[in-house]
Amino acid sequence: MAGDGVKSTDIDEVPIVDDLLGNRDSSIGRILVDNLAQQILGTGPLAAKLAVLSSQITSGSVSQPTWAELVLIVPSQDGTGGEVLESDAGTHTDPVNAATVNNSGSYAWRAATPGWERIGDVGLAGKLNKTANLGDLDDAGVARTNLDVNSKAEDAAALLGKAPLASPALTGTPTAPTAPSATDTPQIATAAFVQAVALVLKGSPPATLDTLNKLAAAVGDDPNFAATMATALGLKASLANPAFTGIPTAPTAGAATNTTQVATTEFVQTLLATIIDSSPAALDTFSELAAALGDDPNFATTIFSALAGKASAAQGAKADSALQDAAAFASAVQGAKADALRMELVLDEGGRSGWLFAIIAKLTKRMALSVDRKGHVWIAGFDVTDFFQNQAGLSSLLSSFKKTTSRSGWLFTITDEFLRICFGVNKAGHVIIDGTNVTELLRTDIPGQFAAVSAVLDSNTDVLCLGDSLTEGAGVSASNKTYPYVLSGLLGADRSTLNAGIGGQTATQIAARAGADPVLIDLSGGEIPESASAVVTAISNALLTTPSTTAARAVNGWLDGVYGALSKDTSDVYSFQRAVAAVDPHPLPKEAVFEVETGALRDQTACFWPGRNDNLLTGADAAFDSAVAMVDNMRPLNPRFVILSVLNADDEPIGSAYYDAIMAFNKRLKVKYPRN
Repeated sequence: MAGDGVKSTDIDEVPIVDDLLGNRDSSIGRILVDNLAQQILGTGPLAAKLAVLSSQITSGSVSQPTWAELVLIVPSQDGTGGEVLESDAGTHTDPVNAATVNNSGSYAWRAATPGWERIGDVGLAGKLNKTANLGDLDDAGVARTNLDVNSKAEDAAALLGKAPLASPALTGTPTAPTAPSATDTPQIATAAFVQAVALVLKGSPPATLDTLNKLAAAVGDDPNFAATMATALGLKASLANPAFTGIPTAPTAGAATNTTQVATTEFVQTLLATIIDSSPAALDTFSELAAALGDDPNFATTIFSALAGKASAAQGAKADSALQDAAAFASAVQGAKADALRMELVLDEGGRSGWLFAIIAKLTKRMALSVDRKGHVWIAGFDVTDFFQNQAGLSSLLSSFKKTTSRSGWLFTITDEFLRICFGVNKAGHVIIDGTNVTELLRTDIPGQFAAVSAVLDSNTDVLCLGDSLTEGAGVSASNKTYPYVLSGLLGADRSTLNAGIGGQTATQIAARAGADPVLIDLSGGEIPESASAVVTAISNALLTTPSTTAARAVNGWLDGVYGALSKDTSDVYSFQRAVAAVDPHPLPKEAVFEVETGALRDQTACFWPGRNDNLLTGADAAFDSAVAMVDNMRPLNPRFVILSVLNADDEPIGSAYYDAIMAFNKRLKVKYPRN
């Protein structure tokens, strides 16, 4: 260097430098090694050559230390790049062009051959001539020869066919890798990507709604469709608790309709006319009828009590003789017929008939007076209790009241539709029911026979525990820890306790097992076979099913009057098999009634525990009705039962909606049965 500069030969040699001195437009300057590398690789002959080599490797790159290892690899795509390290100094015959080539170098996979074709040396080994001196870089031609690169003009010509990175204007049919439809990055979107996204956006609409234009037409081309609909809905009545204005109308239901259908004024007037049924003006209101009965809610009891104090048959006969001529008295033949119609008291100790007791004519076997297991009094085929509890029944009963002439022998009568006297009081003050003089009958040993009935009913001291898993013993460590077992120990050996709990059952299922809820059944083939079992195809109440177990269960009873067993297997398939084989199959109507055999269960002391598996937020009424049905199904005279309250679970704390529902349900039970 000129002047007082430092000679480069006097500078210590170092293996690595951070920058170099260079000449740029006759000026000497310092350039960082990193910047020099970027300049060489970014533009110029070396960069162009590297781009050519890169274009020859179209998909991925495989690097192996030896040719023997690379040749074992078979890529799936033509043009895949490969490389053998310089440490492999051997040679081999190129499988593509049959030339003898060095093992080390760059390769490209040719699927047509197939095989690896050597396309150059490894790294920069093939680019710089080993004998070249760096001083030769002063001669551009020599440098290009040694580096095997193009001239600037050649590079410029090659660049004319390339697209710039910034805002390229591509021609022809440019392609790019298609991104997944969920990609949300600056990656180029291909036509396939757009179609996939559009398909996801569209989904699978019907052909009539698969474009925006069709959707717009469907909403009436209304850009404010939501607001328009909200305004229109604001003019409509809510389904829940609507508050109508003006004079709302509705279709008028038939007179016999007994559903939740809206009742119009026309329906009400028609029903009122049916209830009044051309009644005389003096008896066409309940107030007038009540006055006619002396405002006595126990009118029937009052009448029967009064009749019991009337004259005896002999006294009545004497009174009749003073009022009637001889033609009005019964003949000997008529007297014999009356004797044949004498009544007898029949007790049903087995509980099969549904009656507690009945007074039956010995000859005709017709019931004159009976009491069913609901405590209803039946007189000559009429449910008198139901008549007096039901307003419509009371109206019908009073409408059949007939005044009689003074020569008929009757003070008044109640007749059926065929004008047969079902109930009457004769001029002797005797109550006559379906031809039977009940006044005389009540003077026999009826109290003693009722005592016999009571003795039969009170003889059963067993305890029946009927419920779900809480009764069965869910969560207990042993069977002797269930509440029925513990209760049995408390009651002692004189009273047995039966555990009839089945886990997971609702109140309706429990009521069906107690015989309190009817079960309707259809059988395969529409008949009960002579002896084989028949599969149940439809059942209204799966009384043996429980979600907690697949155990097989069975219950005995009568299906359309045929006694047998209704069973459920482990696959929850129900079937029925008659107990005694028959000669012919029994035709079965649709929805035939299956009556559970309860035996003496109705007369036991019952512990009912329903409701834990019912949704008391939405199904409290059904659970309550089932509990009431179980009590009603017990004996009507002095029923002995308790109903246990529903318990809340850990996830139903005080203040929760379900806790409140449980408390409301328990309160209804307490109000209904305050002493039980």
